[in-house]
Amino acid sequence: MAIGRLNQQVTVKNKSKQTNIYGEQTFTWLDYTTPWAEIKYGKGNEGFDADQLTATNEIEFKIRKHPSKQYNEEMCIYYQGLRYDITHIKQEGLRPPYLTLSATRNTMAIISIWLLTGGVFGDNYQWVDTATWQDI
Repeated sequence: MAIGRLNQQVTVKNKSKQTNIYGEQTFTWLDYTTPWAEIKYGKGNEGFDADQLTATNEIEFKIRKHPSKQYNEEMCIYYQGLRYDITHIKQEGLRPPYLTLSATRNTMAIISIWLLTGGVFGDNYQWVDTATWQDI
């Protein structure tokens, strides 16, 4: 692989568990590393889940392996402001120079049928990045 294909910088984040002042467990994403990656877009999927319209996008991030960095499926990747959850890590051979991190981004449409706006009944469709809700 030509090193010039690693032309997109991404941020890999770790999930950190914390306890708030009320004793509740909360999760925060902390920056782990910012490698350069080759991006390959995969397939997308759209359907209904629990009466909600959902969409899933698959993407692969090929990065140069660093000996001091360890990756796992509990991490996520931020790319162009969107969060992608790592689903699979592919290592070829005993000491590969590259890793392929497979990840997905999930979105869902919030559909309000009978939303009263200005005295007129109508439909309101809004795409929401579920990662944004999980980060709050």
